[in-house]
Amino acid sequence: MTIDLSDDTNTDLGRDLSPCIGVCLIEPKSRYCYGCTRTLPEIAQWRKKTDDGKYAMLRDRKRRRAIIDVNKVAS
Repeated sequence: MTIDLSDDTNTDLGRDLSPCIGVCLIEPKSRYCYGCTRTLPEIAQWRKKTDDGKYAMLRDRKRRRAIIDVNKVAS
């Protein structure tokens, strides 16, 4: 399975597949983290997710990033 992470600053996800880049701030409207684009519940449950569940969220990062960017401009 290939996942395009070319828009991410952290492409080395390591064994835990964590997209965290250490920028932990929640965008108020979408509730996505500015850094990793996960929601707080996703962050809390990350280690319990299957690899398929993690990859599903990672595949959605470009869409989530676009939502965060639109909300930033609209603010």
